[in-house]
Amino acid sequence: MPFVKARQPGDETLTDKINDLLFIRVLNGLAPRQPSAYLSGTDGGVLKGTKSQQFSVWRNDGRILTLVFDNEGCGAYCENYSTIYSFDARNGQLITPTNLFTPDGLRELARRMGKEQVSRYRQQLVRLNQELKAAKTKGNANEIADIHDRIELNTNCLSEKTGAADTPAAIRASHVQAAQSYRYELADKGLNVTAERCSNHATRALDDVGEVTLALPYASLASYLSAYGKALLLNEGQAQVSKFIYGQLLRGTLAGKTAITMLLEKGSDNAVSGTYFYDKFRAPIPLNGTLNGPTLELKEQVEGKPETEATFVLTKSGNGFKGVWTRKATNKQFDVRVGP
Repeated sequence: MPFVKARQPGDETLTDKINDLLFIRVLNGLAPRQPSAYLSGTDGGVLKGTKSQQFSVWRNDGRILTLVFDNEGCGAYCENYSTIYSFDARNGQLITPTNLFTPDGLRELARRMGKEQVSRYRQQLVRLNQELKAAKTKGNANEIADIHDRIELNTNCLSEKTGAADTPAAIRASHVQAAQSYRYELADKGLNVTAERCSNHATRALDDVGEVTLALPYASLASYLSAYGKALLLNEGQAQVSKFIYGQLLRGTLAGKTAITMLLEKGSDNAVSGTYFYDKFRAPIPLNGTLNGPTLELKEQVEGKPETEATFVLTKSGNGFKGVWTRKATNKQFDVRVGP
């Protein structure tokens, strides 16, 4: 695991934010208070299904810090995968497609990616049909069977990318969801956007197209970037991330004095999940709930206990949330405030 250290006195709040977010996302625990060769028992952390992990610093220029994780994960099968985390070096906030692009921009990214994927599947099908014709003249049954399997896979992938959703609204929503799932590399001059392969683990050997990457100059994306995206990538304006709460590390207090740290993710259909910690005890507490209009309701579930222990009822307040935490057993309520 990386441990980001402050370049100068006073930057510790910024680096603590980066370290805690990385450790929560990767290990489901807060970062250790001091860097060391090993995590101690009090540091917590869980690497379920992870066989190995390495990281590299891809960019660190005082403007953007990018860390690339290369992992091997094992479940029913073992497989290598990469995850990229980019941070705004000025404030320690995670850079995400949602805060870089407008909703129309995310849809445009998905449209361009889908167009490229369709083109590659079609080109691959042309090649495979040519290979099939040649294989039939040779009479090689094994080769013919393999090519048929590849044709079937590419045909299914092509159908998946060209199939239309039921309504324009569903299409727009699916495009935004797809764009949020891509892997983003923020280079000096342009953005490298990668979509995962179409095949599952069992059929990946048949997937000749695999991952698809688009190299997009920042200038070509100007009309699709948010004000923050333009400031960060094009040096236009002074916009800072302020309205983005989901996916960002939140600090705050419970009962006005107990320090807590929280990370929330917003899913589809207004579902919200996440984790929070009492900073003193550092144990992760899972949260699940829904966003209903302005109200965010989250249930706290402690491992090994079937019933909800407590609930948060929060509303947006400036650049964060405020509300109450209620302990179910006693029905006692305490004020809560959290923000980036």
